[in-house]
Amino acid sequence: MFHWRAKSHWTNFVAEMRKLVEADPQLNFFVASDQDFVIDKLKEEFGGKIHSITRKHFDRSRDQIVEGMADIYLLSRCRSILASNWSSFSEIAIRIGGKTARYAGVDF
Repeated sequence: MFHWRAKSHWTNFVAEMRKLVEADPQLNFFVASDQDFVIDKLKEEFGGKIHSITRKHFDRSRDQIVEGMADIYLLSRCRSILASNWSSFSEIAIRIGGKTARYAGVDF
C-alpha cells in the first residue's frame, strides 16, 4: 500500500501532464483531490488548464460524499484518465465511464 501511495503522489502526475500539454496545447484537465493545496499547486503550474470542484467539506460527512460522487462522475466523463493505483476512487470513475486509464507508477 505504501509503495502505491508514494507512486500516486500528486507531484508524480506533473511530469506526465507536462508531456500531454506539450503534445496538445489545447488540453485541459479535470482534477479530483481531497486536498485543496493540490489543486492550488496544479493551478500554479498549469493555470486555467486545471478544472475542479471547489470542495467545502473535509470531514467524511454525507456532504463530502456527495462532493466525491460529483468528482467521480466528472472524471468518468473525461476522454482519458490518469489514475492512482490502489485507489477505489479512480477505479469507480474508470468503470462507470468505460474508459481505459494510465496508472501512476506503472504507465508514467
